[in-house]
Amino acid sequence: MKFEISNETIEKTTECLRDFRCLDPDKGDICIDMCPIDQVFNKQILFLKDKLHENHCNYNRLFGFSYICNCPVRRDIYDLYKR
Repeated sequence: MKFEISNETIEKTTECLRDFRCLDPDKGDICIDMCPIDQVFNKQILFLKDKLHENHCNYNRLFGFSYICNCPVRRDIYDLYKR
């Protein structure tokens, strides 16, 4: 399944190192290319599952003992598709 995200959101995502592979799972291994969401806080903060430091992304930020995702594309995928 290919995810449809607005051009505006894609243009905001200026630090993507993976050529937006998360938008098309057929391009690669979705388990590696799209960070898995563990939980969402206040409908805004995406907390990621463990061991993401092994899967470097410019949008993953350390937050205490967890990681959060600041990627505009990943946010829209979650908001629109709950994935």
